[in-house]
Amino acid sequence: MRDGEDNNCYKRFPQRDLILVAGRNCVGKSTAIGQIKETLRQKGVDCDEVPFSLYKTLLNKTIEDDGTGGKNHFHPVPGKPEPTLEEVLKGHTHINGNPPTEPFTTVGKTLDDKMLFDLFQSLSNLPYIKGHYWIMDIDGGKNQHSEGSVLSLSDRSFTTKCWELRNSEMPSEWLERVALAIHPVMDDTLRKKCCHLRTLKAMETAKPGQVSYVKPDSILLKTGEDDFEEFRKLLIERGLSPARIRSIQNGATPAFQKELHYFVSRNVNKHSERGH
Repeated sequence: MRDGEDNNCYKRFPQRDLILVAGRNCVGKSTAIGQIKETLRQKGVDCDEVPFSLYKTLLNKTIEDDGTGGKNHFHPVPGKPEPTLEEVLKGHTHINGNPPTEPFTTVGKTLDDKMLFDLFQSLSNLPYIKGHYWIMDIDGGKNQHSEGSVLSLSDRSFTTKCWELRNSEMPSEWLERVALAIHPVMDDTLRKKCCHLRTLKAMETAKPGQVSYVKPDSILLKTGEDDFEEFRKLLIERGLSPARIRSIQNGATPAFQKELHYFVSRNVNKHSERGH
């Protein structure tokens, strides 16, 4: 146990059992999770994704926000410009399902922070199962929307998350159970292309009546600048070895999965060691 580590935390988490995939959106985190699960299962290691839906939780937060005037989110309409901040702050109501609750866009940090608090608390409260790994992805990156626009008020950066975790604004006990941290990296041009293709696929596979409207540029710019380095520093502060944190370039080729497989396979056998 490292100096200053909470004895109660050690009793709850005798082994680090959480694998994080952290980075900007649309860089291959879902692909990474699929490869991690395959690698662990090939080695006969039990694993599960954390049973927490980021999207559904955030959707529920917007519905709760509707109950107090709906001033922390809006509902984008295809072909129409984003509302101004003044328009958003007037709030909105849903009358006979109009506008629909989806799609939605959060404004500022209020709803995102509520979702993150629930997520981090959930990570701390996950049951410990000997020899088992939990897997979770976390979005992060600095906002690159034009200053003054309503979308520029969103802050999903790792820099802000780390400040909140260090200053007890968010539950942080879960950091003590991180066993591996994987940071997918993707070129911006390829990232935009992959996001566009993902949007088209979602539209093609949507069921009748299902909302599938996504604005790729808006999604990309919310986490436009990669600041994962701040999160790396925090993980090291909380006792994770730098050797167990890996940035992996995703060029949308099999090389990405190959390096993931190698990294996870090489490190998973030391799961029984506390602190790494």
